[in-house]
Amino acid sequence: EEEEEEAAEAEAQVRALAPHTRQGRERITDLHCTAGEGAAAGQGRVASVDQRGSLVLSQLPVPREAEGANAAGGCIVRCCPHEPRGAAGWCGVFLDPTHAARASVVSYYAQRLWQYEGEQLAASADLLHNPTAVCCGMLLPASNHASLTAVAEGCYVSVWDLQRSESCVARISISSDRMLAVATNGTNLAVSGCSRHVSLLDARTWRATSTWRNALKYEVNYLSFSEADPRVMYAGSGMDAELVCGSLSAKFPLERKVFHGDARWIGIDRVPGSGEKMPLRFQKSRHSTAPPVILLPLSILPESFYGLTAAGSLFHVENFFSAADRDRTAAAEAAAAASAEDTAPKRARE
Repeated sequence: EEEEEEAAEAEAQVRALAPHTRQGRERITDLHCTAGEGAAAGQGRVASVDQRGSLVLSQLPVPREAEGANAAGGCIVRCCPHEPRGAAGWCGVFLDPTHAARASVVSYYAQRLWQYEGEQLAASADLLHNPTAVCCGMLLPASNHASLTAVAEGCYVSVWDLQRSESCVARISISSDRMLAVATNGTNLAVSGCSRHVSLLDARTWRATSTWRNALKYEVNYLSFSEADPRVMYAGSGMDAELVCGSLSAKFPLERKVFHGDARWIGIDRVPGSGEKMPLRFQKSRHSTAPPVILLPLSILPESFYGLTAAGSLFHVENFFSAADRDRTAAAEAAAAASAEDTAPKRARE
């Protein structure tokens, strides 16, 4: 009976993901998934966008281990950008973690940003340059806690308030190199790209407060904040086999950790360590021509990653920034603070 239940659950998950890869659809260029919150806890959402900007959003079945689980799930939204422009090319999608039915889509050649709420196009904006990454879910008191959307375009990162005024809140230039990755944990914004430096931006002034220099050997295509500590950042590149864990603060003595795959990453992402079954997002490198992959949900532990390489290998990196790492870092931080307190009176006497 248990095997039959597992088979039924797997079949329901396949039905929920099938609309993303249906016959006749254009080539998929980006995927994103989020865990459900509140009443929908444990019920994930998966969004995919093809090279024409067509969005498909599906809701996964609640795991049978969850209380009140059911087999509900499937394609609930399918919508296309209004007045599509430009040639077919890379399009990106990001699901807003603060809103159950909100998704942001960008088109590289159309140079445009769309935001959907359910089946309705809620807002849109023209971009100055070709976008290469998008994220949303940044909440600021100054914006009345509206969810802001950040877009990497050219050597700039533009921040948009599409819910209230459809206006650009800020346009930030960190360097003259192209930006290829943006990430937020709700209160902070991290950006990187061809410069290989990861910058943490203060949302009150939109200035870089700290920089993780030379994070990777090649350009940074993927960024993610650690759930355990906001000063810890993960970085990956589609041109190399490295996945790196490092510190955004020079005052935070974290030993750099590196995981090597067997070939360059085609896609990689950290899945929230909620213990629930979640699908995986594979964020493609701009240099990759291989199609994205949709995998069935898997149970994971905190601070875990899944990655797919050009050699066809699927890696599971578990507890990358573990509790032991946090304890060692906290001890080193405390020792550094104690040493600074001891040397302060000596300097005062001198």
